[in-house]
Amino acid sequence: MAAPPSYLIVGAGCFGASTARALKAARPDADVLVLDPAPFPDPAAAAHDLNKIVRAEYDDRASMALALEAKAAWSRGGDDVVGPFFHRTGALWSATAGRARRLRENYRSLLGAGRDEVPLETLGLEEARARVPALGGCRFEGGAEQCILSPEAGWAEAAGALGAVIGAAVDAGVRYEVATAERLLFGGEDDACTGVRTTDGRTFEAQHVLLCSGAYTPWLLAESAPEKPSLHAGGRLTAAAVLMCLFKVPPGENGLDKFRGAPIMVHPYGSFPAECIPPGETDTRYLAKCTHEFPYTRKTYHEPSKQEISVPPLSRAERMTWTTDLPDGLTANSASVRDMFFGDSVQGMMPESYRLCWDSSTPDENWIISPHPASKNLYIAAGGSFHAFKFLPIIGKYVVQMLDGKLSEELARKWAWDRDTRTSKEDPAMAIDPVTAVGLGAGILQFVQFASKVLSVSREIQDTVAGSTLENNELEAITRSLVLLSGQLIAMDDDSLRALSDSERNIVSMSSLCREVSCELLVDLEQLKLKGPRTKFTSTVQALKIVWSKGKLDNLLLRLEQCRNGIHTALLVSLTEKIDQITPEVLRDLQSGTDTEKIKMDTLKAVRDSKAGLAETDGITIQREAESEMRATLVRNLSRLTQQERKDFLQSEILEHLRFDDQEERESRIQQAHTKTFRWIWRDASAHDDTPWSSFVTWLEEDRDPLYWITGKPGSGKSTLMKYIVHNLRCERLLKQWAGQMPLVITKFYLWNSGSHIQMSQEGLLRSVLYDALQQMPTLVSKVFTQRWEKYQFCGSDLRRWDSSELYQAFESLVMCATDIKICLFVDGLDEFDGDPQRLVELFHMAISHPNVKVCLSSRPWAVFEEAFHRRPSLRLEDITYPDILAFIKSIFEHNSGFVTLGRREPEFACTLIENIAKKSRGVFLWVTLVAKSLLNGLSNYVRVSDLQRRLDDLPDDLEQFYQKIFASIDSFYLTRSSQLFELLDASQGNLTAIGLSFADEEDSKAIQMALDCPIGPLTGQESQDRYEQVKRRLVSCCKGLLEIPNFKYQYEEEPGLRRGHMRPRRKTPMANINRSISRCIAPVDPKERSSPSRVLEPKPLRTPPHLRKVAYIHRTARDFLKSPPIKSEIAERAGAFNYSIPLLSSAILMIKTWDSTTQGFNPLAELGKCALKYAATAAKSSALEHKLLDEMDRSMEAHCKTSPKWYKAHNAGAVYWQSACTDSSFAPKTFLELASTYELHSYLSSKIQQNFPVFLDQNAIPLLYRIVSQYSDYPSFQDPVLSDHRIAAPNTELIEYLFRNGSDPNSRTGTDTIWGAILQESIKVSKRQYHWCTKDVEKRLIPILRSWVHIVEVAIEYGANPRMNINSQQGNCIREAFGRLLPSQASRLDTLNSLTGKRWPKLLKFITPTPKDPVGKTHDDPVSTTVYNI
Repeated sequence: MAAPPSYLIVGAGCFGASTARALKAARPDADVLVLDPAPFPDPAAAAHDLNKIVRAEYDDRASMALALEAKAAWSRGGDDVVGPFFHRTGALWSATAGRARRLRENYRSLLGAGRDEVPLETLGLEEARARVPALGGCRFEGGAEQCILSPEAGWAEAAGALGAVIGAAVDAGVRYEVATAERLLFGGEDDACTGVRTTDGRTFEAQHVLLCSGAYTPWLLAESAPEKPSLHAGGRLTAAAVLMCLFKVPPGENGLDKFRGAPIMVHPYGSFPAECIPPGETDTRYLAKCTHEFPYTRKTYHEPSKQEISVPPLSRAERMTWTTDLPDGLTANSASVRDMFFGDSVQGMMPESYRLCWDSSTPDENWIISPHPASKNLYIAAGGSFHAFKFLPIIGKYVVQMLDGKLSEELARKWAWDRDTRTSKEDPAMAIDPVTAVGLGAGILQFVQFASKVLSVSREIQDTVAGSTLENNELEAITRSLVLLSGQLIAMDDDSLRALSDSERNIVSMSSLCREVSCELLVDLEQLKLKGPRTKFTSTVQALKIVWSKGKLDNLLLRLEQCRNGIHTALLVSLTEKIDQITPEVLRDLQSGTDTEKIKMDTLKAVRDSKAGLAETDGITIQREAESEMRATLVRNLSRLTQQERKDFLQSEILEHLRFDDQEERESRIQQAHTKTFRWIWRDASAHDDTPWSSFVTWLEEDRDPLYWITGKPGSGKSTLMKYIVHNLRCERLLKQWAGQMPLVITKFYLWNSGSHIQMSQEGLLRSVLYDALQQMPTLVSKVFTQRWEKYQFCGSDLRRWDSSELYQAFESLVMCATDIKICLFVDGLDEFDGDPQRLVELFHMAISHPNVKVCLSSRPWAVFEEAFHRRPSLRLEDITYPDILAFIKSIFEHNSGFVTLGRREPEFACTLIENIAKKSRGVFLWVTLVAKSLLNGLSNYVRVSDLQRRLDDLPDDLEQFYQKIFASIDSFYLTRSSQLFELLDASQGNLTAIGLSFADEEDSKAIQMALDCPIGPLTGQESQDRYEQVKRRLVSCCKGLLEIPNFKYQYEEEPGLRRGHMRPRRKTPMANINRSISRCIAPVDPKERSSPSRVLEPKPLRTPPHLRKVAYIHRTARDFLKSPPIKSEIAERAGAFNYSIPLLSSAILMIKTWDSTTQGFNPLAELGKCALKYAATAAKSSALEHKLLDEMDRSMEAHCKTSPKWYKAHNAGAVYWQSACTDSSFAPKTFLELASTYELHSYLSSKIQQNFPVFLDQNAIPLLYRIVSQYSDYPSFQDPVLSDHRIAAPNTELIEYLFRNGSDPNSRTGTDTIWGAILQESIKVSKRQYHWCTKDVEKRLIPILRSWVHIVEVAIEYGANPRMNINSQQGNCIREAFGRLLPSQASRLDTLNSLTGKRWPKLLKFITPTPKDPVGKTHDDPVSTTVYNI
């Protein structure tokens, strides 16, 4: 009796598991052994996943027929093994009309169905967005024309289904061994495959060997017989990976609710072809899986076979399963997929984990199920190409048919080892349509233009004798721009390229060439930044010559010129071929679009007209002339398009740089005007002699006085009135009458001294006004910021911080531009300005000195404002608002049921009480609010209105006295606690949220331990709510309402004439959308509203969760009271020895660790990082605990950066440096210690340096000591802490001594300088201040600094400084030049010490003569000395 057949299956993924099960079912007596590196199911298998799509929609009928068979097995009543794991949800594809048509035809052919019975529904793109709320923001980029919905499709729990299939096979008798195949075994005369050897030395043999090894198949074949190319996979199989990401979807209407009933979503086109399986009803119901369907390869050179093979990681430790640790570029791509699908429709989706899913892919995406022609008994079942899993129930059946030789001729040919793998994809969306082609061409030319300019300037610098200088921030900006520009260049895999025409492939080829140049430039720029130790290169020529030789520069420029010429030719050919696809509708859409889209329309029309004209020409010469003119027209239009897109992008970059996070906070905190107040402002006061104010209506609509002043007592409602005016449609209508035919620009700003510093500064005022104005008139950006515009044009960006002089000049330029436009500024709270108010007066007087500029200002009636504005149109609120206050009080009391009851009993007393409150308020709305609250809170204790009247009589009618009464009423038990709360809020400078205060208000030791032990991750919703409620109650009990947490819940009344707008969204302009115009966010006015304004609601306030709302003073007047000297002194006394810095530092770290992006509209990590470092710097004394807290902050920020790399990206050849976001310095720190050095953290830095932690990335190239002595002004932590306390800067002598003691050489070279040379030159530079400072400053400040430098010079000499360097001075003696005039005795002593050292050097053979200058100003190479000046 013959022995039963034996089968060895290598791999237990989809192919291996299904085949093992089918083999055992077909041959129960067969010996079937499965080998796999892991127990089943293997988590590294492509089929092992959270979920996989199961669908039948294929372009070719054979694949669709198989998919329908498989789907039947997954469905209820099909295969009981896999059926329980299937979830029918439907699937939605974006598609072209051609593809949708082919799918319908395939269904009708296979099912024999009529047109209406095909299980597909066609949806327009907008209809799809409406049907699936999650897709409301989907971009559908890349050629999709419609969507198709397949209701029968769904997804399967992949890992569970795979495990069940293998389990069923094992239950049926299949053996399963955990082992990794190392190589195939061959033997016999015909060299047949006999088995495999594993990495642990075991051998497994069988009559039939099936390689179901997926992505490892090409490597295993090459490793098994490197000398036998016929066995190798060659181009038949390539190991590739697709990027998957599990996104956690938060609950709520903007999260999980959007996915309720959502189908699978697939978008196979554009830069990010992708699919998304929505959260299901399994244990992972909050996770959405997004897959970027762009294959990645990992090419490795296989030395034995002398070929390059793409292979997954070979070691078990490196194999890609689900992880949180992937390169930044990959995680950014996952975020791009999410953004492409959902835009702003779904909020708070954060990555939970990533996976590179490896599979073997074939050129035509058809599998290989075939005997291997080069080896008997060897069979291949691989090439899943990322779409095999859905066939898990049936694929084994067809492998068994292949083994038996019974596979149908069609499938045998389709899955053969040797077959014609040229693709025949017919989907036109894989091609590049004319509009897209023009955009790609402009993008390529934009990159070429920018890169060529950078290289050309570099060559010019090299050609100069003296050499210009480049700053590090310019190099950072250039690098950032190259990253952004190269990011918009198209890239395609080989399969996609084969689907394109020759001209389209040429376009992609030009794009690839640009990407190659970009990579080279980024690497070179990174090297260039490491060449210079200071912020500005002292020898840019030398640095450039090191990085870019003249030959390399010429080569790069030549390649860029080839790109420029090549894209013109490729684009011309492509457009000529496809211009007939452009419909009149497309041209109309472009015509109605932005300036960029109009230029695209001109380009396409020109090509179309030229092509039509070319067809009518006769004669070769005439045709050539026509073709030449056609090319010239295309080049001109492309040049226009490139310039326009570049201009749009630079404008948006500058606007984004102007904007700051707190820009809208103050306005959001101002309460909306009560519906019955302030309506008098729209009365024409000029028509009534009895009105006590200048007509505001007349001022708005006429061109008389350009300034209007609104003034009033504290709490009289000035800010509320300003907000009411700005958001009322009547204001804009009246201003348009003033503007006439000229464009109108309206800007606003609310100064606020209870917020962050920028909210009360001139910088914040100017940045906000400029942002508002330029947002509405972006064409003015280049005129307003002329110097920065030039910098942007060269560098593509400008990373410098705004300074006051630049902003003032920009504002002046803006108002000077008001010859063709009219500008109206509304500025509230001049008295809240953190500076000399006279500067504001002068600023606005300058503004209105220009025609076509109006300014409406509000402030308290300070003398400086009275003097400046008393002759201008104005109004004083407390003189006008008595009727408003009366109506306001009635509204409050009439909504109280207890008062209504009392009023019915004593109507006269009730009416009199309301009038008395109004009279006693003396025009102060805030006083009314406080009094009404006090009276109504005590209503239950009184039975008569007359009792309330007596209570009113007892209350002070002055706000300050009222606050004093409240302050004095704080329970003695809470005196210390309340004072500590006041100090915490004051020290936080307006940056303390409710939950932040809850962390800071813990006991010191508990707060510190919490900050150290708390895991990184968001709090639960209940924890956040509990802490919010706790703080809210604590503020009421301890602070008696002087501090509050605003609720931002406005009551929208039926107030006519309110307009949308001026709540500015954060402007983000991605490269793909730079052609979108910048428009004002103001609702159009219906003509009917001119006579009868309709109700338009004010924009919604900021959607901030309660626990993240900032704690604030009840009003600015309350802040003034609590910060008045006597009250502040009393608070400090009550608070005791309270050090607020450590609680606030602990709180900031806890806020960082518990940050949850799903609940916040913007990312606070950078601001929290700044706050934490500032709190650490202000701590009374440094301690080991503080050092631990700072280390924990570093760890936490790094963790957020890895899991959410897009929260801050400082582009440096694509690297992510979160530290750059947490400093106000003009440069970008790249390590935490470098960041810490920019704050006064002397002890922390000294401790880390003594523990040998590197402070800078390039510390090997530039010694730390060199930076301390030459750049101490940039790094406060390197400064002497004693002198720093007196606001005097000098290097830290103790730190310098430590470094010298531990081996730092004063003569070590850095570029063209040495540490010793830097010490001498810095000493001279400091000493020259004596000629600019007054005598008092010289004695009190300069001499202590010089004494510090004396000590540094002495230490350097002691540790072997080159004595001959002392002659590098205009006076021939650096020491005497630095110290001789102010510290003559010390200078003499140091000079003597240096001379004695000079005498010893020759004996020690250490003497080296400094190299003098040659006539052209260059120095010869010298290992020790620096350039000598004026010897």
